[in-house]
Amino acid sequence: MKYSVIMTTRRKIDGIKHAFLVSDKEAEFILVDSTFNEETKNELKKLEHDYCRIVYAPLRHKKIFKRDFSLGLNTALMYAEGKWVIKIDDSTEFKPDFFDVLTEDIVKLADYYKNEDFVLRPVKLEGWGVDKKWEPYHILNGVKERYIGLGRNGLGGIAFTTLDQAIFRRDSIDMLNGYDERYDMGHGYDDNDLFQRFLTLHHNVVMDQKLMTYQYGHEIKPDFVDFVKILFQFTFLEIQNGRHMAYNNFDLKSEREKMIKNKEKYIL
Repeated sequence: MKYSVIMTTRRKIDGIKHAFLVSDKEAEFILVDSTFNEETKNELKKLEHDYCRIVYAPLRHKKIFKRDFSLGLNTALMYAEGKWVIKIDDSTEFKPDFFDVLTEDIVKLADYYKNEDFVLRPVKLEGWGVDKKWEPYHILNGVKERYIGLGRNGLGGIAFTTLDQAIFRRDSIDMLNGYDERYDMGHGYDDNDLFQRFLTLHHNVVMDQKLMTYQYGHEIKPDFVDFVKILFQFTFLEIQNGRHMAYNNFDLKSEREKMIKNKEKYIL
């Protein structure tokens, strides 16, 4: 199996089903639901798709904080068995040629870099903004290059300093020890953190203008005190000085070996 698509959610089925409109037989789909329930499980079973399997699972433990996206993503990563992980937000749809373009990109970039130490960032069109489905991204007006390399400051310091959606090798995310679950204390910066950690790991982060997703909605709940921003600013200094592993109290690879044994009961 080549790909593991991972998603974490607390939405009803209407916010999830877009991810099944375009699918691939070489990919498994792993959904970790904060509100794991029989109704969503039954609705998932009814969806038509080409994924080789669907895994629908709960969080690996309860979170005392309301936000549990990093916990959910790490749980999904522990069930992932594909060589490449495709991380998307809920309410996301793949462009019809997404998997063909992605497979082409992996071959091209591996040949260009002479290794597979890279992360692909799709162009995420936002349904709640000015973006139109499958049309060129407005922020990239005037940028003719198909492949855009992203550094510490993204694209000219104005955009793309996050990995809110991304494709990376499963063993690469193991080396980062997953998403930093400290960011579950509030909203945001988990994707910024991952972006910077991959750069410290000496992975190239590349955006392909032809690799597109479309997100229909996005739940943002800003905090009264932006604690996670302060946390990120302090952690960023350590990342720049060479720390690439997330501050988690577990080893992602070892935990995967344990959780894979129970994966079958969550396969639909």
